[in-house]
Amino acid sequence: MTATAQKVEERHAEIPWWVFDAIEDRTKDRRFYVTKGLGSGGTYGGCIWHVHKCLETPGVKFSWAVAPTYLQVVDTLIPTFCEVMQHIFGWAEGDDYAVVRSGRPVIYLLRTGQEIQFRSAQHADRLVGPTISHLLGTEPGLWPEIAFEKSAARVRHRDAACQVFLEGTPEGLGDRWEQLANFSPGIDEERNAWRIVLHSADNPFVSASYNRNLGITYAHDPAKLEAYTKGTFTSFTKGTAYWNYVDRHPLVTLGIRPDKALPLIWCWDFNRSPLAWIVMQRGFQTRAGMRMPCFRVLFESSGNSKGLLEAVGEFMARLPAAEWGQHRIEIYGDASGFFGSHKSPLCDYSQIESYMRQKSRYTNVSVLAQRANPEVRPRLERVNALFAYEMVQIEASCSRLRSGLCRTALKEGTWDIEKPTRDMWTHYPDAFGYGVYALTQDLDFEIPAELKVYGLSTR
Repeated sequence: MTATAQKVEERHAEIPWWVFDAIEDRTKDRRFYVTKGLGSGGTYGGCIWHVHKCLETPGVKFSWAVAPTYLQVVDTLIPTFCEVMQHIFGWAEGDDYAVVRSGRPVIYLLRTGQEIQFRSAQHADRLVGPTISHLLGTEPGLWPEIAFEKSAARVRHRDAACQVFLEGTPEGLGDRWEQLANFSPGIDEERNAWRIVLHSADNPFVSASYNRNLGITYAHDPAKLEAYTKGTFTSFTKGTAYWNYVDRHPLVTLGIRPDKALPLIWCWDFNRSPLAWIVMQRGFQTRAGMRMPCFRVLFESSGNSKGLLEAVGEFMARLPAAEWGQHRIEIYGDASGFFGSHKSPLCDYSQIESYMRQKSRYTNVSVLAQRANPEVRPRLERVNALFAYEMVQIEASCSRLRSGLCRTALKEGTWDIEKPTRDMWTHYPDAFGYGVYALTQDLDFEIPAELKVYGLSTR
C-alpha cells in the first residue's frame, strides 16, 4: 500500500502507508517503534518522517538522527537522508541542503535554516547539546542502554509536538529495545507508543533473491531468521559470544592472499587438543574519507597436529622459508604459552621461536603475546566491535574459525565461554581474539587514532 505525501510546492511522491500514518499522527510525545526485518525499508521510511517533521516545525532549529556507530552515520544514515531529499522531496544538494560528513556530521536545510545533527550511540558523552523537536534512531537493538536516556532527554522543545521514531531489527530478548517495543502492533495509549512491524518480503524494491539469501544465512538459527525477516522479538540462541559476526557482518572473502608489504601476525591458542592458530595481516582501508585498520585472516591450522612442532610445521608448509624466511612474523596468543612444560625446559613461545629461527631459517620472528590474558568480556566486546565496524575480512577457506565464530556460546547469565566436552570450535576464535585485542587495545573505534583525513592546506 502507498499513500501520497505533499511538499510545500505541491510536489507529490509515493511513500509507504506506515510512514504516511506516522506523519499524520501529531500526538505530543508520541513514540514510534518500527520493528523490522532486514531490507524492509525502515531506515528509508524513518528519514522521510524526519525530514517531514522538520518542515512541519520550521521554527525549531535542531533535530537529531542517531545510529549505533559513527561509521553507520556516514555510510548509511546520511546517504539515505540524501536519497530521500532528492527522490521524495525533489531537493538538490547545494541548492536546498548541504551536508557535512566529517567531524560532527550535520545536514543543513537551506530553505529553513534548520540542522539535522547526527550522533553515534556509542559516544554517550556526545549525546548532549541543543533541545530538539524530534529524534530518529536506527538499529536501537545495537545501542548501549545509556544512549536511550541521553538521546530522549534532548527531545523537549516547548514549541513542538516532540516525537521519537526508532526503527531496527529485534536483537533478542531482555535488552532495552525489546523492553520498549515488544507489545502488540498498533497504538498502546498507556505507553503513548505506536508499534509498526515490517517484514522483509513486503518491500517491493528488494529482490526475491535477497530474501532467499536471508533464509540461507540464518537457516542454522530459526529464532534469528524469524526476527530478521518478520521483525518479531524472539529468544536468540543462548549467549552467542560473537554476536556481531553471526548477526550482522559475516565478512567472508574468497582468495585473500598475503601481502609482502605487511607483517604476518600469527595467533595461537594452546589448548592441547586441538592446537589452534590463525595467520592474519593488519592492513588499512579507506571508508568515509578516513584511513582505518582492516584485519585479513589468511590461514588457519588443521586442528590435527599431534604436538607443537607439528603445528609449527603446518605454518612452514603454507609459508615456506625460501619465500618468507626474512619476512617479519609477529606471534600473539594465549598467555599460557609462557608457562613451562614438563616435556621441555622452554615455554611454548620459546619453543616456537627457537624452532623457527634455528632450525627453519625464519630470521625475523618476534613474540609479542601479552603475559596475562584479558578478561573474557572486554576481549569479546573488542572482537565484536571489529565486526560491527567492518574491520575484519576472513578467507573463506578458514572454516574452523568461521564455524567457531558462529557456534561459540556463553554460559547462560555469565560472560564465561561455554567449553563443552571435546570442544573443537572455540579455540580458533580465542586465538584470533587474543591477537586483535593486543593490537587494538588502545584504539578508539569511534574516532580511531589511525583515522586520519589527508588534505592540503593552502593560503
